[in-house]
Amino acid sequence: AKALLEKVDKGMLEENMPYGLVSRGNQHNMVSVQMVEAAYRAGDQQLGNKITAKVRKDLSEQLSYYAYLGDMSVQEMRQATQDILENKADNLSNRQKGVFQEMRVAFGLQEYLDNIERSYKNPAPAINETPGVIQNK
Repeated sequence: AKALLEKVDKGMLEENMPYGLVSRGNQHNMVSVQMVEAAYRAGDQQLGNKITAKVRKDLSEQLSYYAYLGDMSVQEMRQATQDILENKADNLSNRQKGVFQEMRVAFGLQEYLDNIERSYKNPAPAINETPGVIQNK
């Protein structure tokens, strides 16, 4: 798996096909995040870190742009998005409403990357259990 990922990475020229790239529905970044997970699963931390950094940068730039459309911070936009999903309020500008689904996907991809990093970079310690003995009396 590691050799195949290395071959794919070498075949992707950054200037032609960067890992972090805006696309409809963030499909390009979704594929890149799958590559991140595959790299970590294969034990290729270096490739996983490389792709993660590029996708995070792209998502951050996208979210900054979407926040700018409503003259708010990314954190305010995150809260406004959550409020809409919970039917509490709708504080997004009309321009932001037009890209609402894109915002949700970008936030979701950030969370997915966080989960991948937690799982593979800092795995939970192994639990050493000794088998119990059932005693019949």
